Amino acid sequence: MRFCLPKVGENFIMAIGNYRAPFIDYTNKGIFMITMGKAPSAPFFSSLYRTGLQDKYKGTTVKFSPLGRIIFDFIRSFNNIYPEMRIDQFVIMPTHIHFILNIRKKLDRHLDFFIEDFKISIHREAENRGLLERNQYPFQFGYDDQFLIHSRSLHDMYVYIWENPYRLWMRWNHPEFFRRICDGNISGCPCQFYGNLELLKHPFKYSVVIHSAYTQDKIDDLDKKWHYAIKNGGVLVSAFVNKKEKVYRDTAIREGSKIILFQNYGYKENEKPGGWKFEMCEQGNLLIVSPKFPPDIPIIGGKDHPTTKLQNRFMNSIIERL
Repeated sequence: MRFCLPKVGENFIMAIGNYRAPFIDYTNKGIFMITMGKAPSAPFFSSLYRTGLQDKYKGTTVKFSPLGRIIFDFIRSFNNIYPEMRIDQFVIMPTHIHFILNIRKKLDRHLDFFIEDFKISIHREAENRGLLERNQYPFQFGYDDQFLIHSRSLHDMYVYIWENPYRLWMRWNHPEFFRRICDGNISGCPCQFYGNLELLKHPFKYSVVIHSAYTQDKIDDLDKKWHYAIKNGGVLVSAFVNKKEKVYRDTAIREGSKIILFQNYGYKENEKPGGWKFEMCEQGNLLIVSPKFPPDIPIIGGKDHPTTKLQNRFMNSIIERL
């Protein structure tokens, strides 16, 4: 099996694209999680089925379609074709694929070229086998990458991939806990919502916001109210930015309470929250709110960017009105 690297300047409809971070050297050694989505008209890559095992990793798995089998074969061949890179872990979902790509030696070209070659080779093989119609492509334009930095855990990347079939099965079987709405609003502010929207209707919502001007007596009074909410089925609403606020978030997670979480970034179409956020979603105990910031607040957001003071003030102004 050979990949055919496109010539520089050659025009393919499946061309490289999407956002590439200017602060990352995509020819240097590093570890990435690569995500590629299925083109809308392409056949599904796989289907989900339950194994009967009571395990998040093994209880739900995937069965490849003919197109998914081609993708699988090319993934398994990738390490031999490009010895300077290695795919360490992967999952082929019905509508997208994830894989952890370990670049072990300096590349002679941008990573884009190798990913594009991978996509084009799968496209040509699928065409040769009659799995795609004329002008039909297996993948969406471009790809997404997440770079492993010191603040992230490689183990977390593996877990995210291992749990992907289970999380999708949960979303399909409990869609009310994983709804994603991009055009909602709160108090006139456009927002993206992800999770259990019914929490917005809950009659007992408590905003967890600790201002620097608060006295200790004020904080003590709020502490009693927030612990009461946690113990008695109330909903905590907060961005949980500072350490004192995070204490209540962690307590609510431990106690199985409910949270409306504000954060400075949203989720893409095939992206799902991981870790404790997913676990709370599957329990129906979490709604994630990502507000659209006004023009005078710089758009600095995402998993690698802490919430700025301006963003936090804006989110708190919404939180305290809920």
